[in-house]
Amino acid sequence: MINWFKNSTPSVIGLSISLSVSFLIFWLLSFEFSFDVIHENRDRIFRISMAIKTSDSEDTYATTGAMLGAELMEKYPTVQSYTVFGMYDGDAKLSSGNKLFDGQRIYTVNGEVFNMFSYKLVKGNKQTAFQNRNSMVLTKRLAIKIFGSSSALNQVLKLDDVTYTISGIMEDVPNNSDFHFDALIPNTLQISEEEVLQSYFNLDHYTYVLISEQNNESDLLQDLSHFSSEIFNPMLDKVGAGFHTEFAPKRLDQLHLSEPLLMDMPKGNINNLYILLFLAVLLIILGVSNFLNISVIRSFKTAKKVGVLRAFGVNKLEIKVSFMKDSINIVFLSSLLSLIISVFAINYFEVFQPFRYMPDTARIMIFLSATFIALLLIGALAGIIPVNHMFRSDVAMLLKEERSLISYNSWNQRFLLFVQLFISLGLIAGTVELSRQFNYFQNKHLGFDDKNIIVVKVPSPDDYVHQMRRFKKELNKQSWVEATTLCQIVPGDELEQEIFGISVNGESRESVENYVKVDEGYFDVLRIPIETGRNFNLNSDNNSVIVNKAFLEKYPDITIEETKLGFESTKLIVGLITDYHHLSFHNPIEPLIIGKLNGDDAAGKIMIRTNISNLGNIRQKWEELGIGEPFEYYFLDDHFAEQYSKEENLLWIFMACSLIAISLCCFGLYNILAIMMRSKKRELAIRRVLGSSFLEGYILLSKPFLRLTVITLLVAIPIVYYFIDKWNENFVYPLNVSLLPYMISTTVVAIMISLSIYYHWRRFAKQGISNLMIEE
Repeated sequence: MINWFKNSTPSVIGLSISLSVSFLIFWLLSFEFSFDVIHENRDRIFRISMAIKTSDSEDTYATTGAMLGAELMEKYPTVQSYTVFGMYDGDAKLSSGNKLFDGQRIYTVNGEVFNMFSYKLVKGNKQTAFQNRNSMVLTKRLAIKIFGSSSALNQVLKLDDVTYTISGIMEDVPNNSDFHFDALIPNTLQISEEEVLQSYFNLDHYTYVLISEQNNESDLLQDLSHFSSEIFNPMLDKVGAGFHTEFAPKRLDQLHLSEPLLMDMPKGNINNLYILLFLAVLLIILGVSNFLNISVIRSFKTAKKVGVLRAFGVNKLEIKVSFMKDSINIVFLSSLLSLIISVFAINYFEVFQPFRYMPDTARIMIFLSATFIALLLIGALAGIIPVNHMFRSDVAMLLKEERSLISYNSWNQRFLLFVQLFISLGLIAGTVELSRQFNYFQNKHLGFDDKNIIVVKVPSPDDYVHQMRRFKKELNKQSWVEATTLCQIVPGDELEQEIFGISVNGESRESVENYVKVDEGYFDVLRIPIETGRNFNLNSDNNSVIVNKAFLEKYPDITIEETKLGFESTKLIVGLITDYHHLSFHNPIEPLIIGKLNGDDAAGKIMIRTNISNLGNIRQKWEELGIGEPFEYYFLDDHFAEQYSKEENLLWIFMACSLIAISLCCFGLYNILAIMMRSKKRELAIRRVLGSSFLEGYILLSKPFLRLTVITLLVAIPIVYYFIDKWNENFVYPLNVSLLPYMISTTVVAIMISLSIYYHWRRFAKQGISNLMIEE
C-alpha cells in the first residue's frame, strides 16, 4: 500500500490540481447560468425595455415609465399580471432612533410582487404586506443589521422623514439574481390624466409582466409592437414629438447574460464565460494527458510481472481489469481530493463569496453522473493502453526487460506531449494578450487626468445644496487644493440622457443625448482642455452648455450654436471640449452635452484635485462644516478602474491556469526525457568515450523536441490568433495585432524544454563511463 501511494503520488497531484481548478471554473459557470432560477414562473416573466428612436439616434433603456405595466394588463389578455419596481426618489436614508443606515437599495413596488416572483417571506403575510401605504418589507440581512437579534416585524423605521412599519421580513435576494434590493415600500404614485404621457419618459421604473400559460414570448412581442405603433406613437405624433418608441420583452432567466442597456443592472459577459469554459476543458485535457502519460510509463515498469502472469496462463482480460482497477482508483482519489479542495475554496475563500449559492439537485446529479462516467473512461483508458502494448510483445521480452517497451518515439507519448505543449502555448499567449489589454486600459490616456482626485459623496443632494457650496469654497481657500468641482456624476458613472431639440438654421429636430450638469471647476479638476469658446462663468451661464467634439461630429451642419433643452428653455453652446472617455474602453466616445449647475441644483459628488496625503485635511474641513453626516470618499482612478474588474479577474485565472499548464507540462517532459535517457544510455556513453562534448550530446537530445515544438507552433499559433481576435471584438478600442504573445509563449516553452534536457543530461554526464556501460 505504501509503495502504491508512493508510485501514484505524481499522478494524483497532477490530476488533482487540474481537476480542482476546472471544478471551480465549472462552479462559476454554473452560478452565471443559474440566475433567477428560484422563480417558478421564470419562463413566463419578462422585463420590458423601452427604445427611444430619433432620426439620428436610438437609445434602449432597461427602465420604463410607471404606467406601462398597468396599461399592458388592461389592454392585452396576454399579460396576466405585472410588477413595477420604482427607484426610490430620495437618498434612501433609513433611521431607527439615533442610528442611521444609508446606502440601502430601496424600491417602490405594487402588491403583485410576491405573487409573480418566488420571494419568500419568513415573517409576515405576502397578501397583506403592502395593504398599508406606510408598510415596509425588509430583507433578512437588513433586518438583522438594523434590529439585531430582536424581531423586526411591526417595528418602526424612518425613511428620510416618513415613518414606516415593518410588515414583513423576506429571505435575502440570492446572489444569482439580476435584480437586487434591500427593502420594498408600496408604490403610492399618483399621476393625473395630463401627466400620463410625460410619465412614460420618467425612466425610473423596472417593469415586469407575467404572461398567461397559453401565451408565449412572440404573443407578448406582438402586443408590445401593437401598443407602440397603434397607441403610444400616435400620441407622440399628436403632441409634435420628433421621435418614436419601441418596447421589447426579455425573459427573466435570460436577463443576466443579455446585452446591457441604459440604466441596466450589472450583467455577465457571455464571451468571458465561453473563455472560462474553454479554459476548464483545456485544463482537464492537460491533466488527463499528463495522467495518461505517467500511468502508461508506470504500468510498463510492471512488464516482468505481466510476463510471469502470461507464462502462468492468465488471460488478457484479467490483466486488463487489474490495470484498470489501479488506474480508476487513482482517478477517483484525485477527483475526491479535488472536490474537497474546491468545496473548501468556495466556502472559505472570500474571493468566492459573491458566487456562493445552492444549485438545484437535478443539476448536481447531472454533473456528478457525467463526471463519474468520464472518470470510468479515463481510468479504463489508462489501464488498457499499456496492456494492449505489452500483449504485442512475447513473454521472453517481457521477462527480460521493460525498458524496450517504453519508447520516447511512440505515438502516444509524443501525442500526449504535443497536447501539453499546445495547451501551454495557448494559455501563455492568452495570458500575455490579456495582460497587454489590461495594461492598455490602465495606461492609455483617457482624455482627462484621473490621478490625485478624491471624490466625496454628498450624503443627501437635495438637503445639503448650500452646505456643499460652502464646503467647496472653504477647500478652494487652501493652498494644498489645486481645484474642486461640484457635479452630478463623475467619470466611470453611467451617463443620464435627456431629449433635446437641436435647432439648426431655424429648423428643429429632437434627439436623445447624454447630459450631465457640473460647475465651472469640472474641467480644471479633470484637466480637460477647452478647444473652442470658454468655460462656464461662476455666477452666470445657467442657460449655457458645453459640448464635446463627438457631438459636433454627429451634427456637422450646426451653424447656429444653439440647442433647445426639454422643449422649454434655450441653452447657448459656449464651449467645445476635446473628447474624453467618460466610460470604459468597452464603450465608444459618445456625444455629450454638459450643462451648468444652477445655484439651487443638487450635486451628488465633489471632486477635489489634491495630493492624496491631504485626505486627512479634507476630512477635517468636512467635520468643521458641522454637517453631522459620515465622510464617504473614494479615489477617482480606482473608481474608473473598477470597470475592468472582470478583465482583471479573468487575467488572474489565466495566469493560474498557465502556471498549472507549465507545471504539468514539466511533469510530461520529465518522464519523456527519463525514457529517452534510458533508451539512449549506451549510445550516449559510447559517444562520450569517443570524445563527444557536452554540447553535442545536448543537441542530440534536443532535436526530437525541436521538431515537436515547431509542429506545435505551426498548429497552435493560428488557433490562438483566432481566439485572441475574437476576444478583441469585445472592445471598441482593441489593441493592434502583436507578435509578442507568440514570442513570449514560444520562449517560455523553449526555456522549459531546454532546462529539462539540461537537467537530465547534466545528471547523466556526471556518472562514470563504467557505470553508464552497465545495464540496469
